[in-house]
Amino acid sequence: TTMIKSALEIINNYTPGAFNPHPLFSNSHVQTIVGGLFRTSTMYWDNDTDNLFTVLSRIASHEKSDTNNNPDDTFVTFDERERIITPDNDFFDVTWKYSPVGIPRKGTVVLTHGLESGSDKPLSRDLATAYHLQGFDVAYINFRGCSGQPNLTPGSYHLSFTNDLQYFLTCKKTKLKNNGPVFLSGFSLGANVVVNFLAQAGNSITETYNVHGAAVNCCPMDVTRTSDNLNGPENFFSFNVYGRDLKKKLVDKLMGQALNPGIDVPFCIEDVERCETIRDVENLLSLIYGFEDAYDYYERSSVAGKLDKVAVPLYVVSSDDDPFFEGDARPSTSFAKTTKFLYTERGGHCGNILHTGDAPDVRVGDDGRLLQCSWMPDELARFVDHVASEISPTESGLGNVGV
Repeated sequence: TTMIKSALEIINNYTPGAFNPHPLFSNSHVQTIVGGLFRTSTMYWDNDTDNLFTVLSRIASHEKSDTNNNPDDTFVTFDERERIITPDNDFFDVTWKYSPVGIPRKGTVVLTHGLESGSDKPLSRDLATAYHLQGFDVAYINFRGCSGQPNLTPGSYHLSFTNDLQYFLTCKKTKLKNNGPVFLSGFSLGANVVVNFLAQAGNSITETYNVHGAAVNCCPMDVTRTSDNLNGPENFFSFNVYGRDLKKKLVDKLMGQALNPGIDVPFCIEDVERCETIRDVENLLSLIYGFEDAYDYYERSSVAGKLDKVAVPLYVVSSDDDPFFEGDARPSTSFAKTTKFLYTERGGHCGNILHTGDAPDVRVGDDGRLLQCSWMPDELARFVDHVASEISPTESGLGNVGV
């Protein structure tokens, strides 16, 4: 189709960046752990070894990151939060960051986060900063139960739960269209939701939702091939370092629902207590959403076989050494015609920190704070900016350009 041809031309005209971490800190687990906990202090290598070893000592002492009190914090704070009531009488919260004053608005980027994350986490704010600095409004969807308050219905979200993203784009269609073209972005589980939605909407994505492109990070392609990485016992390190913590968070949430008399779930407290791995939890969650079991959930939520349905330019940035997705599928570009892939040699899972190359300029935000994003969010934002520059005002549905 003409849309796919145009998308192919757009992705072919984009030149990906190169991620070059400092060799002493290129290990996948260093990238993953430090990038998750101390992102603001470790975005770029600046030869400040004292600062870096301070960060490493904080990790060794199990000190948690606190970006809100960090003088190095160069990520945006959001302008407002909006609660969206869903058709099934539940809710999710959307946090907004509007484009900088005095810069023509280029459109809106709708962001989605990873498992048990949210818009207040460092990587989420890092992504929002990248798009804000490029001149986009940002609408950050916090999945159900991820904005500080338990949700009201069984379950909450999963890899292919596109309902809330679709509902947001539908109920905010007028506001979004008036602000120009819409783009989607997300990381990890949120990346999977975005790609599932793109494939689900197919050729109608632009006409129906005004969505013109997407850029995602660490999107699992075939979850049937990657699920063992966090479920052990073959991958002892990843299971114990990452899997146990994620499992505890999921169990706590599931237990809260099992104990809530107002929520009717197809399992009991004893079922939750018996969960030893993430897969055990997902076996229970699958019952809520109509999957036969966790394996059926993985198979039906995987996007590797759906990329031929994506009709707009899609950029997927991942790392070869991602400990979460070892053994993942690599779809061919002949099948995924509208998708551009970038696999960095290093970077871990949603890391890509301590980059030794050029850093984007530090800018002064509307509130007087200095703003800067890390390499990976900047790479995603550069692609979205490229797509926005390639589409005409007529194609974008651009109305009034805000300042």
